[in-house]
Amino acid sequence: MPPPHAMNSRRITPATDPAATHPREPGPRRRGVAWKTALALLAAVVLLLPVMLLPLTTGVPVFAWLPLLLVGLAAMVWLVVRRRKPHAQLAGVGVLALVAAAAVVASQILSGTPPITGSDGQPVPGSIAGAEKVELNGSEQWILVRGQDPSNPVLLNLGMGGPGGGGFFNAQEFRQLEDTFTVVSWDEPGTGK
Repeated sequence: MPPPHAMNSRRITPATDPAATHPREPGPRRRGVAWKTALALLAAVVLLLPVMLLPLTTGVPVFAWLPLLLVGLAAMVWLVVRRRKPHAQLAGVGVLALVAAAAVVASQILSGTPPITGSDGQPVPGSIAGAEKVELNGSEQWILVRGQDPSNPVLLNLGMGGPGGGGFFNAQEFRQLEDTFTVVSWDEPGTGK
């Protein structure tokens, strides 16, 4: 007599399985998880933008933005790995929202401009390098002033930021002109620092 587990067992091979010719459609639950994951990842990318823009548009030091970026990327991995767990995506997006808020705070508190240095790495005497808030027609605006000699002619760079992003991202392009001009980068009103 055959063993009990072998009785009534039928071997199904791909050639004899009728479902093998018709691939199984993903169920509503799997499609729901896929949509939630896609939406969570889209939200994650949007929420991670302020962190990714920190080194490009502000003078926030690397010790401030790099941990934020690493936590944000870890939260994105969490969204994918734990996608089937209840509330995991909500927690991941919540962490990313906190990281985005921290990036905005860091851009307001820690941003600045490094001093102009000579070939010896020391600040050039008499040079000017600073970010200043000015008020024009009742609106607070920011300017970045850099130059080897403040008596040089002024070169005005009108910054083009965006919603929440400053216009100082291209200030590096003007660094070569700082020995001949006092470069003033004027941020778009309502953006930047």
